[in-house]
Amino acid sequence: MDIARLLEPTIFTVLAVFGALRIAIAHRQGALARDEVLASPSSVGRAASSSALSAILGGFGLIAVVVTAQFAGARSDVPVLAVFTSIAACALAGLWGHWVGLIVRNPMIAMFVVPVLLVGPSLVTGLLPGTADVSLSHGLEELSAIRSVDDGRLLGIVPTVVWLGMFAVLSRASSNRRDAL
Repeated sequence: MDIARLLEPTIFTVLAVFGALRIAIAHRQGALARDEVLASPSSVGRAASSSALSAILGGFGLIAVVVTAQFAGARSDVPVLAVFTSIAACALAGLWGHWVGLIVRNPMIAMFVVPVLLVGPSLVTGLLPGTADVSLSHGLEELSAIRSVDDGRLLGIVPTVVWLGMFAVLSRASSNRRDAL
């Protein structure tokens, strides 16, 4: 049973939306001051808790998928490293959603923007044959599909790191721009 195929892209999308909604709702309710969104220790704690909660929820989702597959009669030979990389991919999806929520800051818009940004590049890649899939969802799938340290998929997580870095920078720039207004 391939966990990466069972988790793609639904659980990652749900966890990214969860991370975005968590920060967008906190901002809308006034729990976050505009000038303290990224500069304070509480914002780092919010990002860490979004990531940790996404990892926990993803772990429960992973358990549900494995148990359901075993009840359906599927063979389950899941390496321990695959479980940890899948949970790490879930945590990264929640962290990415957190950063998108910092940029958008509107819960209703975040519910639509996050899935489009997560899966949209994969759809474009499917329409243009011969192009590489550099979407975040593909990077998360590659991360969750790692079976051993010697696996050649480690380079497949480079787009994930690029996407996460890009949204971290964008969320910081968005915060600085809004504070100046």
